[in-house]
Amino acid sequence: MGATVCGSACFRNQDSTMLKLASIAVIGLATLASAQSPLVTGLTPNNQGNIGGGLYFNLRVMVPITITELNFGIGGNIAAGTACSVEIWLGPQSYVGNVTDPSLWVQVGATTPYTKLAAGYEIATGATVIPAGANPNPLSLGVGEYGISLRSVGCSHGYTNGTGCAGSAPPGSCSNATHTTTELQLRGGQAQNAFLAGGVFSPRIFAGNIHYTLGGTPIAFAARESYGDGCYSNYQSWYEYWPNPASIDYANTSLLMTYNGATNSYDSTLGTTPIDTVALTNPPLGHGADGDILVPVAQPILYAGQQTLDLAFNVNMNADGFITFEGAFPSLWTGANVVPDIFAGAMPLPATPAQIPASVGNFKFLDPSLGGTTHYDFTGTEHLFTWQNVNDTGGGGPNNFQIACSATGDIEIRWGAMSVGGGGGNPAVVGYFVAGGALDPGSIDFTAAAPFSTQGNDSNPLLLASDVNPVIGTTVNLTVADQAPNPGIGVTFITTVQVAPGFDLGIIGAPGCLANVDINFGAGFAIDSIPVNGLTLAFPIPANPANVGLSFFCQSIWLNPTANAFGLVTSNGLRLRIGSF
Repeated sequence: MGATVCGSACFRNQDSTMLKLASIAVIGLATLASAQSPLVTGLTPNNQGNIGGGLYFNLRVMVPITITELNFGIGGNIAAGTACSVEIWLGPQSYVGNVTDPSLWVQVGATTPYTKLAAGYEIATGATVIPAGANPNPLSLGVGEYGISLRSVGCSHGYTNGTGCAGSAPPGSCSNATHTTTELQLRGGQAQNAFLAGGVFSPRIFAGNIHYTLGGTPIAFAARESYGDGCYSNYQSWYEYWPNPASIDYANTSLLMTYNGATNSYDSTLGTTPIDTVALTNPPLGHGADGDILVPVAQPILYAGQQTLDLAFNVNMNADGFITFEGAFPSLWTGANVVPDIFAGAMPLPATPAQIPASVGNFKFLDPSLGGTTHYDFTGTEHLFTWQNVNDTGGGGPNNFQIACSATGDIEIRWGAMSVGGGGGNPAVVGYFVAGGALDPGSIDFTAAAPFSTQGNDSNPLLLASDVNPVIGTTVNLTVADQAPNPGIGVTFITTVQVAPGFDLGIIGAPGCLANVDINFGAGFAIDSIPVNGLTLAFPIPANPANVGLSFFCQSIWLNPTANAFGLVTSNGLRLRIGSF
C-alpha cells in the first residue's frame, strides 16, 4: 500500500487540533496559577495582649508564594481612630521553644497602618505587606516550614483562644488552630505580652486572613535552631507552668507521687482521689493574702528519702498553695517570676547541704482573707494540707485542693473545683521542686505526661548552641557544654545531611542518645576542656552570595566512659540556614 497523502485540509485539521491543545494548556496553566488566596481563618478575636506584644504561629508553604496583605486582629481595648500595624519576623522553622531568644529572629516585613474603625475587637483590612527591617524585597517564601512572629505596633493583638487542647499542645492541635489552602497551611499558636520575652500564653490563635500571590524570589534570610535531643537529662523536680490560669485542666483529678527508694525518685500517676474533707477536724489556720504559716506537724514528714529537719517539725504552708518541707526556710514564691526564682537559687541551702529542702503543691495567687479556709490535719497515716473554697487574689473562686503526705514518703495532690480566673498577670504552677541549686527541667503538661518519673540526681543533656544566625561573611561559634569530668574530649560535626527524627544509638550501647546528623556527609572537629582545642568551634561563613540558601547540620559527641556501655553522649542537633541578612 502506498503512503497516505495529506493535503491542505489535513494541515487545517492539524492546526485546529493544535489550537485546541494550546487552549487546553492555557486553561490548565491558568488554573495552576490561580492561588486560593486569601487563607481565611474565619475566627473572631476573643482575647488580647499588650501593645507591642507578640503573636506566633507556623506556616507550611507548599509552593512559592508572595504575601501581599495581612488582615490581623486588634484588641478590644483599643480606641477607635488608633493607627495599628504589625511587624513580621521570621526565624526557626517553628515558634515552639524559640520565643524567648530574639537573636533567632529577623524582621522581614511590616504592614501599612490601619485605622481602627470602632470600639471592641476588630480585624484590620487592606493592610499591605511591605519590606522592612534588613529585607529589601517583597515577602516571598519558598517551599518549607516557617515560624512567624508578629509584633503589634500601636495596638494590642486581638487573637482567639485555642479550643479542644491543652496549653502545651503542639502547633495546630487545637480544634480551631489549623487553616489550609492548596498553597499554604497555618498552625497556631502562642502569644506574649512582651515581644519575644517573658511568659508565654498558649494556645492563642491568629484571627485574620493572609493574602498572597503565586511565585516570587524567596527572601534570603539566615536562620538557626536546635532540633532533636541530647543525652542524658535527669531532673529531681517537675512542674507545669501556666502564664494564665484560664488554661488549667486538672480540676477534679489527683496526682499520686509514689516514692521509689531504689532510685530516690518519684513515680507519678493520675487518679481521681477526692479531697478528704471528713478529716478536717482542726480549726482553720487563719492565712491572709500571700502569707506563710509555720505548721507544727504531728510527726516528721518523709520526702525524697529525708524527713523534716526542724526540731519542732515545722512545715511552711503558703496561702498561695504550696508547702515547703523545712519551716526554717522562707517561702520561694515571690510573684510572677515564681519558676525562675526557684531555679535561680532563691531558697538558701540548709545548714547541712546534703539535706536540700523541697516544696510541692499548686501555686496560684490566692487570698483566704477574701473567702475560704486553710487547714492542717493528721489522720494517723497522712498529713493533710488543705485549701478549702479559697478565693483568687482580687476575688473569684473557689479553689479546692489538698496535699497529702503519707508515712511512706508518698505525696498526693488532690483537686476539686478550681477557678480559672485571675488573668495573665497571675500565673499558676503545679509541681515538686528540689530547691537550692536544682536544675530546671522545663514545664511539662503533667496530665498528658503521666505516668512520669523524676530522677534521683540532676544533669542536663549535652548541649550544642550557636551564638548568631549564619549570615554570609560572618562567623558562627558552635559551643558545647562540658558534660564529663575534666579533662574531657569530643568532636563537633558539621554535615549537609540531617537525621530527623534522630536515630537511637542503643544498638551500639548508647541507649537514649540520638544521631541527629549523618556524619558520612561532613567533617568532624576535635573539641576538649583541657583546653587545647576548646569547647567552641568557629564556623566561618564565606562572603559568597552563592552560599545563600544552603543548610548545614551540626552535632557534638562527648566521651564519657561512665554514661553508658559505649562511653559517649550526644548533643542536640543544630540547623543552620545561610542567608544574606
